[in-house]
Amino acid sequence: MRRLLIAAALFGVACQNPVDKAAKARIFSPEDPPKFVTRAADDLGPSHLNDSAENIKRVFTMSALEAEERLGPHQIKSALEFHWQGAGNKSELDEVHTLTIGSHGDFAARLDAGDRLGESKQGMEMIRAQGRVFARSRFQKFRERPRDRGAADRYEQEVYDVLGTLYELFDGRIALSPEGEDSVAGRKVYKYRVVLAEKPPALEDNGPKLPALVVPKNGPDAHLKAEQLLAQKREPRTLSGTLSVDAQTAVPLAARLEGTVEAPGEGSEHATLRLLVDSSVPKVGTDLVVAVPKDVVTDADRPQSIAAALERFDLPRAATKTDGGADAEDDDDK
Repeated sequence: MRRLLIAAALFGVACQNPVDKAAKARIFSPEDPPKFVTRAADDLGPSHLNDSAENIKRVFTMSALEAEERLGPHQIKSALEFHWQGAGNKSELDEVHTLTIGSHGDFAARLDAGDRLGESKQGMEMIRAQGRVFARSRFQKFRERPRDRGAADRYEQEVYDVLGTLYELFDGRIALSPEGEDSVAGRKVYKYRVVLAEKPPALEDNGPKLPALVVPKNGPDAHLKAEQLLAQKREPRTLSGTLSVDAQTAVPLAARLEGTVEAPGEGSEHATLRLLVDSSVPKVGTDLVVAVPKDVVTDADRPQSIAAALERFDLPRAATKTDGGADAEDDDDK
């Protein structure tokens, strides 16, 4: 009994240790809200967006989750055209992005892409509704994805992130000038004229420091070398258009932009990329509901066993006996 009292006293003294108390406070403290929730509370100054390069970047690179937190349920439709010409080659691609953001994390995202000079068309659609995720390619039925592993959030962002793609391609060289007020989807917006800035903005570098790029032993192949040249030496040449942001939340509600970027090649060769963006939010409101799709194909919980495949083709299994006389099951049926 005496030993128990001594141990309890020592334990009580240990609990008074400042380090232990601080650790206990951290362990039992409430969980921090997601980053997009805290960012959505920031005032981006939609009426004077042209005064802050940081806020311009925030608006152009806003995530789908932050836009939902700021604006609530809404739908956004965007069309992109890529015109690439250089070294005697020409390529034209287009993409159509459609995203309906519902309540409680529900969304319906679709991306259709195709070659403007040919007939090839591709696309993918993903829906998250009632806590379930469904996906399909362009000409297939929806298939439920019980093990999502974050793919739904990534695809929602990919479909939403049209202005972010333009911001990155043009190295953030975006300058705005006010053009008064307007209305989009029944909401008041501030409209801005967009032009190409003389140089990239001086922004606070709060991002992680990336390690040096690992180069292959024999050097990069031609495709990787071209990507590196585009990333390191591309030069924005022109940019024009308009941007309209919501007067209350600073969420982009409309954008019509056109610009060109030159990319270096081998020797004196270079290519020109012409990019067109037409994006708008046709509807904002809590009546936007994302429903579970019809005719869903349910994924099997695990791949069918060999025995099930044999039965499917009417190939009966031979019965075997164990030493105890009971029928033995195939290992792959267990």
